[in-house]
Amino acid sequence: MYYLDSNRHKWWYTFNRSDSTNWISNNKYSPKGMLDDHSMQSLRNKLIIVTALDPSSYPSRYFTFFNNFVEFYRYQQTLTENMRCSFEKIIGRFIHKPHFDIDISLEKYPFVNEEMYNEVIDDIVSAIDNALVDKKVEIDFYRDIMIFTSHNSSKYSCHIIINNYVHSNNEEAKGFYHNIISRMDNNYA
Repeated sequence: MYYLDSNRHKWWYTFNRSDSTNWISNNKYSPKGMLDDHSMQSLRNKLIIVTALDPSSYPSRYFTFFNNFVEFYRYQQTLTENMRCSFEKIIGRFIHKPHFDIDISLEKYPFVNEEMYNEVIDDIVSAIDNALVDKKVEIDFYRDIMIFTSHNSSKYSCHIIINNYVHSNNEEAKGFYHNIISRMDNNYA
């Protein structure tokens, strides 16, 4: 099951049927997910996007895909700024860029300030650099490290993405993650 937005772009209510347990309890049936209409293989080189416009509504997340980043960018330009609430869904068995999702809850850690947050980010980036140097991979920080913030009043939040490099799958990503964490200051890891 999907809906067409005002741009005539399809958005599915679930990614696959197994994601729809809340939907079933609220609506008594299981809607078709994006994977019912498109095979996983056909999505291999697509940009899969999840939007979370209103967490209080159900469903709170919708799924779609674009052929590339340019197509997604053009689509986003048709939306008002408050409707640009989305993120990429990473499929673990496909190649994907190394990335770290950092969320520091200010409710759980009220003592954290911007300086401490920046120290955590610096520690992660330093650990990434050291891990890659050990593998004889030299990165250009201005070209290869991208940091996207999404702070709000309840958290410090960012994604750190290593551009121009990829993991073969989620197992390789997991190994890289553990390598980075083991290099970080114990106060942050």
